[in-house]
Amino acid sequence: MTQRHKPRLCIGLPVYNGEEYLAQAVESVLGQTFDDFRLIISDNASTDGTEEICRSYAQRDSRVEYHRVGENRGAAWNFNRVVGLADSEYFQWATHDDVWAHLYANDVPYNPLHEQGYPSIGCQPCTSPVVPGENLRAGRWRGAGKNECGLHTPLRGNEEKP
Repeated sequence: MTQRHKPRLCIGLPVYNGEEYLAQAVESVLGQTFDDFRLIISDNASTDGTEEICRSYAQRDSRVEYHRVGENRGAAWNFNRVVGLADSEYFQWATHDDVWAHLYANDVPYNPLHEQGYPSIGCQPCTSPVVPGENLRAGRWRGAGKNECGLHTPLRGNEEKP
């Protein structure tokens, strides 16, 4: 039996029904210049095209390891499963809708607030974190009754007087 290479990094990708963006996310991970990693995908009984996408990548690239369960056991279980399957010095999370390749390839600035629950960022007074289950843009203009911000915040000292 051939012993599998133990990579320096495991990237864990728990997924359920991620077909819409999954291929882009996997391409993004596989396209990195650092290649001493294993991408561990744990499919929590998806009912869309997730399984076919994952099996295709696992067949084409030895760095992709695909695991699937027959019934959905919940998100927490799936996240814990991915960590349990990892055996590397370092671990990193990925999600089915990560598209880092576009950011890197086009030198798009990345705002660290994304990792703090702000998937869509506007100006400071108009942006709040998104609650799990909400639309990704729900944190923009919350309670303002509008869909665009504009430049409505006056500079200090330049406020219009009534």
